[in-house]
Amino acid sequence: MLLHHHRFEPDTTLFDLDLFRTELAGSRSPVAPFKAALRELQARLDDQFRAGADIRDLVRGRAWYLDQLLAIAWAQHVWPDEGIALVAVGGYGRGELHPTRISICCYCWRRTTTPPTANR
Repeated sequence: MLLHHHRFEPDTTLFDLDLFRTELAGSRSPVAPFKAALRELQARLDDQFRAGADIRDLVRGRAWYLDQLLAIAWAQHVWPDEGIALVAVGGYGRGELHPTRISICCYCWRRTTTPPTANR
């Protein structure tokens, strides 16, 4: 069966996003909680793979959880109301994030808008 014909349902018990938000709020730096979350997620997906889980669910699940973490990271900053977007490309953009693959995201803004990094 082709990957795009597979119906994916995220396993929301795999990683506790509410607990992650709590840990992030109590952290002095956001970097450590995000790194720990990615390590924990990788370990749990590895365990599921060894237990015989459907690889299609693992590939889609990895992308789905990265979406959740990126949404939380995005919400940590103040962005313009319009004219900016975070875009995933490649396999991640298709919702197919394989282990050891690099996630590629870029943020885009209108030419009439000052790039967010210009304010730093």
